[in-house]
Amino acid sequence: MKKIIFTILVVFVALSAFSQEKLKRLNVGVRGGVGVATVFSSQTWEDDAIGYQYDRPSYWGEGRLGIMFGDYIGVSGAVGSVLYVAPYRLYTMRNEFTRKLTIPTTSFVLLFNLETSRGFFLDIGPRLHHIGAAKITNSPLGWEPYVDLKPKLKKNFVNVDFALGAASYLTDYLTLKAGFRGNYSLNNLIKDDCVLPTIGNGIYTPAYTGGKASLISFMLSVELVYTFGIVGETNDGKNRFMFTH
Repeated sequence: MKKIIFTILVVFVALSAFSQEKLKRLNVGVRGGVGVATVFSSQTWEDDAIGYQYDRPSYWGEGRLGIMFGDYIGVSGAVGSVLYVAPYRLYTMRNEFTRKLTIPTTSFVLLFNLETSRGFFLDIGPRLHHIGAAKITNSPLGWEPYVDLKPKLKKNFVNVDFALGAASYLTDYLTLKAGFRGNYSLNNLIKDDCVLPTIGNGIYTPAYTGGKASLISFMLSVELVYTFGIVGETNDGKNRFMFTH
């Protein structure tokens, strides 16, 4: 929680330095992407009987609302959903199994936005997730093909979300952004009294079942942003809102 509060404070302190900009641009947008995800812990990483895989896609999409203070600094919030899919290979003395974790979430993110005169952008901020109907799918199907994962997970978790990319200005008010987005969970994804879901399968017995489990993802992203309004200072010193069209 302290890390979350610190991140939010950094965003607002940075914005306060630019809040006196005479021109503010209000925008809306949609964005989404595809990539890979994993539930990582140092214990499973060091276990030779567990193999991380990255051959199943994860997806995300959301709508956003933001404000730019001048041309380069802004803040935005977005609400949407993320489907994390994390596959693993489990190796025993006689068999090899595949285990796939599927974790759907509803998320809210608050981002500090930085843009450059050359069209590059950087976003960073906290993302709050609420976990939906998470599950585990096992193969081959000869052993427990489906497991309800949700009881093993905490209801909510927080990621640090960041993005890098480039923007193409289609018109004066319409911008297309493309880049790379990643996130890393700050708190433990797994409940304290549960084993790591990568290995809690009833067949493979791990050497260690404790420790923190972090959800990590790396995704390609595409975003379309429309500037719908401008707040500017008039000759009499008052701020006035104007639609761009």
